[in-house]
Amino acid sequence: MMCHHNMDKAICPNCNGREATPRQPHHVTAFFDEHPQINPKACASIAKNMQERLYCRFKNTKTAFRYFDGAGAGCVHFTGFKNAMVKLHLIDARDEDQILAMFNLCDQDGDGMISYQEFCTWIKTPDKHENLMVRREDAYEVTAPAA
Repeated sequence: MMCHHNMDKAICPNCNGREATPRQPHHVTAFFDEHPQINPKACASIAKNMQERLYCRFKNTKTAFRYFDGAGAGCVHFTGFKNAMVKLHLIDARDEDQILAMFNLCDQDGDGMISYQEFCTWIKTPDKHENLMVRREDAYEVTAPAA
């Protein structure tokens, strides 16, 4: 079986059993190849803890996204992501590599910023109906109160 480096997966020196999947784009796999000291299982544990923490702390995903997007830019940059992760006590501020790994996992298209759709996809448990609705949402849309 061939890996994403076009080598036999069993002998590829870069893969170490990791493989690009739809949930782990190539830029993420490349990041883990370049940073072998980061444990992908630890990142998965942090992501799970983050989902639970955000579910308990914020009333909805829009509010959580706005917390991460402290500047109000409509997308989350690394600095805002780091500040939010540290304030929520999910990652130690000194663990820059781990924070960068989490950021890369969330940034699905690898453009260096996390859109609202990427944030929702990453933070929510899979729900087909909910994912269809998220594509239509705008994190900064003001909704009129119900009459």
